[in-house]
Amino acid sequence: MQLYLRLNGYFRIDNYLYHRSKAEVGHGLVSESDVLAIRMPHQLEVLSDGAEQKNDPFLLLPPAEIRPDCVVGEVKEREVDFNNPIKRDGGEAVIASALQMFGLLPHSEFEEGKLGLTIAARLREQILEPAWSKFPHFDKGQRLFVRMIVFARNDATRANNRAFISLEHTLEWVRDRMKPGQVCSPYTRSDKFSPWRGVARVVVDFLDASYAIQDGPSLDELVSFALKCCSEQSASET
Repeated sequence: MQLYLRLNGYFRIDNYLYHRSKAEVGHGLVSESDVLAIRMPHQLEVLSDGAEQKNDPFLLLPPAEIRPDCVVGEVKEREVDFNNPIKRDGGEAVIASALQMFGLLPHSEFEEGKLGLTIAARLREQILEPAWSKFPHFDKGQRLFVRMIVFARNDATRANNRAFISLEHTLEWVRDRMKPGQVCSPYTRSDKFSPWRGVARVVVDFLDASYAIQDGPSLDELVSFALKCCSEQSASET
């Protein structure tokens, strides 16, 4: 999901943490979002030979849309849904916190009755609906377009009546972009330098190795490989 968003021109904050204030009951975190991502309306990635990198029309806003696209994203393999703190009473304050992090609305817009809190309340109303024909979104403001998107497996609970982006789709799209001979390849790292780090490097290395012997991995094969790498890394650090 992270690599998918990056290749589609989004800037990301991964694993965004919502901290409690001193006045709130309990300790630690209120909640966490797997990603906050923003894409500017005129984003374009052009290679040195003039080739234009393709983006996924299933993810992007219509070409005529000229507002920044703000995404609050959640990865839920088993269910198309958001975390409980966002759904519970007061959850609009959690969503408002994410909106403030994007920095497109001034602090004064998060006072009672203003745009920031209106957007947060409307988004929470949508995610509480049993069915989503579209990604929960707010598109009436003039300064930003906000969407809340769940990334889940095709067989996840509620996948039949809630709009989401399947993890299988993200993998297939990334695989296509990284096929040998495509305008964006090769991704293979050299012995001296790798432009990829963390989870992205695991995905890139595995896809490179897979294409050398077959047509690319399945989602289950990729997840198993990533878990194996994480386990080996943890063992080496202890």
